[in-house]
Amino acid sequence: MRRIRLFCSGGLCPPTARTEPRCSRATEKTDGWQQRNAYNDRMSTTAEKVVTAGMGLSPSLRAFVAEKLIESLDTPSSPPLSAKWRKEIRRRCAEMDRSEVKLRDADAVFAKAYAALP
Repeated sequence: MRRIRLFCSGGLCPPTARTEPRCSRATEKTDGWQQRNAYNDRMSTTAEKVVTAGMGLSPSLRAFVAEKLIESLDTPSSPPLSAKWRKEIRRRCAEMDRSEVKLRDADAVFAKAYAALP
């Protein structure tokens, strides 16, 4: 079934699903529903294929895929780290691994910082 909306080319009539135009400038146009529906059908088919393929995985692999999908929703889109920051992160991690630094509880650090505020 093709959905049709009537549009006034002069901008005087609001878009309606009426069968008769409100003014002589009203013309028939598809509202894009067919294009959106075709897109949704393709996406639905793709999603169904992914779910079907995922259900064929072992429980541990399904959990891994689910975790990665959820992580992808939580990750803010930020620019990649510069080479200097990556080097600094690796240096700090190596220091922690070698127990060369004294780690402090974050809650205690923040409590002390907030207490120092006026």
